[in-house]
Parts: sequence; C-alpha cells; structure tokens
Amino acid sequence: LTTIDITKISVLSMLGYYIASWFDFKGLQFVSAGIERIVLFIYPTLVVIFSRIFLKKKITKSALLALVICYTGIVIIAFDDTLFHSSDIIKGAGFILISAVTYSLYLTFGSEVVHKFGSVNFNSIAMIFSCTYVIIHFMIFINSKASSRQRCVLCCSIRRQSMTKTSKLFSLFNSFGSIVFTSVK
Repeated sequence: LTTIDITKISVLSMLGYYIASWFDFKGLQFVSAGIERIVLFIYPTLVVIFSRIFLKKKITKSALLALVICYTGIVIIAFDDTLFHSSDIIKGAGFILISAVTYSLYLTFGSEVVHKFGSVNFNSIAMIFSCTYVIIHFMIFINSKASSRQRCVLCCSIRRQSMTKTSKLFSLFNSFGSIVFTSVK
C-alpha cells in the first residue's frame, strides 16, 4: 500500500462509513424511519449523476430504467400521510440527504480502489479506519458522559464489528472480546 492508497481508503471510509452513518442517525432523531428511507434511497441516482460528472461515465438505458423503478417505489411510499407529521422534517431530511450524498460519493470514487485491492481487502482496511474515527468521536464527544463499563463495551463491540471481514484476525479479537466482556460483568 502506498501513502496515496492509504489516504484514498481513509477518506473513502470517512465518507462512506463514518460521516454517512453519523448524518443518517442524526436525521433519525428528527424524522421517522419511513422518511429516512425515502430520502436515503436517492443515493443510486446520486451515484449515477456523480459517475457522469466526475468519472465521465455514460448513463445507460438500463440505469435509467432502474432509476424509474426506484422512484416509482419511492412515490408509492410517499403517499402515506402519516410519514410527514414531524415538525423537524426539513432538519431531519437535510441530515439524511447529506448522508445520501456522502455515501454516494463513497460508492462513486470507491469503485476504482475496490478494483485495485479487492472488496474484502478494501472493506477490511476501510472498516479499521472507520472504527478509528468512531473511537475518536467517542473519546471527544461522549467519553465524559459515559461510564467506564460503557466505554469498554463500546470499544470491544467496535473492534469485533471491524474484524468481521478480516477472518485471519477474527479469532484473536474474539478471544480478546470474551476476556473483556467477562471482566466487565
């Protein structure tokens, strides 16, 4: 791995895993899951648009057909009157739109890196970076409010999740997690 490759993967993991997830969860504080799904699922359209703008890829007829089918489903769901009863719908939908944009950028620019390293290797490295971002976020913003047990359980669960794709190291972290979880009880 070169420094440029590591930088690309770290930025992509920040966009696709950390920032997109943070804005999605932030938006869910203000709107229902139904609204969240409607807004979030515009990401395929954004990927097609970003691929056209940044990667100069042509928009195919099959992509257009897929987008029409996608938006038909979104319109059907949007007819449910109960979805739009939140007073903070604009705020929540805005956060979720940012999530969709950042995830779309991750998918658009991540394809070349995935092709270079393979999906398992890319995902493993990206999850390690993403977990590092979450731990840093936790230490800065939440650490003072959490008990030592909560900090320990969160860090261990993050470590376990980041290793699910890295089968060679999974057993090591599984053993480590078991030791920590039994000592926390």
